[in-house]
Amino acid sequence: MARRASQPVSRDDFLREYGGPAGVTLGDLVTALVLCRTVEENRRVAFVASVVHGFIDVHSMRRPAEPGRQARYDFEVELLRRRRALVAAERTPEEIEAAAVQREVDAQRDAQALAARKKSDARDRAVDRRNKGVYQPPWERELADSA
Repeated sequence: MARRASQPVSRDDFLREYGGPAGVTLGDLVTALVLCRTVEENRRVAFVASVVHGFIDVHSMRRPAEPGRQARYDFEVELLRRRRALVAAERTPEEIEAAAVQREVDAQRDAQALAARKKSDARDRAVDRRNKGVYQPPWERELADSA
């Protein structure tokens, strides 16, 4: 596609290859999306859609008001929905089990970090109260002395 081996492939090269927006319509891409059976095929369709019809980030924008952009946005939403379904379908039981174990480990680590942060914040508050000369109950004085 590139004119010389030393020249990187550009978006214009891909547009020439795919015929531009007139060559590959959203209808063609919807048909390709329906026929996708793997995540890799789904990603290839997404690549062609972004090259020919432009990139749309569905996570950071609302559905556009213009009809042409609405169709592109809806296509991107469906593409991502199908990709998530394909990823889930391609997982083996071992991968599912490993993901569950990883979620438990992450939740435990997050809980420990939260507890440590709460304790540190309480200690900092106790030190601040001691420095201001505010009355402190015995447990808070011990906490401030441990800092």
